[in-house]
Amino acid sequence: MNFGLDTFRFEKEQKCTPWILALRAFLEDRALPLDGQLRVRVLQVTPHYEMKNDVLMRKVHLKAWAGPARTVLVPVISLPVIETVLHYCHTDLFSSRSGRTKTIDNVRKHAYWPGKNATGKGYRPWKNGVIQRVPVYDLSGTFSLVVVDAIGPLETTPRDNKYILAFTDYFTRWVEAFPVKRHDTVTFVNLMVDEV
Repeated sequence: MNFGLDTFRFEKEQKCTPWILALRAFLEDRALPLDGQLRVRVLQVTPHYEMKNDVLMRKVHLKAWAGPARTVLVPVISLPVIETVLHYCHTDLFSSRSGRTKTIDNVRKHAYWPGKNATGKGYRPWKNGVIQRVPVYDLSGTFSLVVVDAIGPLETTPRDNKYILAFTDYFTRWVEAFPVKRHDTVTFVNLMVDEV
């Protein structure tokens, strides 16, 4: 399962959610719920769902950003798992922090739950609900704007490195990453002068 979620816990959560149980029962055994409203809803939405490896999956149409538009199957998640998915798509150490639209698209690639758009737009891990935007710079040439990102602390490698420093030239979009032992100014300056 994606996002480091325990597969057994994930399947257990799916089997404890009534509307997911109703969809699973219909897809696996063609059994309809007794509740009239739920029965109508199951019949309406069933074409968008299918079972795969004992997990309820939803067909999601992804927009064409860099490649062709396509439809993918993503797992249907219940309420206890939503925060975990949102954390891995936005606030995790390795997430891209690309803004609201791309974060919501990233979530769409990995999971589905009803009312996701409202939740995705309401999820504000940034301070005071405001994203700080990077000012627009007039880039005149190579190295006119170089940005460094530090990732870590991570697990210590055999060479005692715990951090990754990634340098990006915004004009050429050239990226170089270096494993480092310390996250300090001296290390940063030495890498910038000697390696980049």
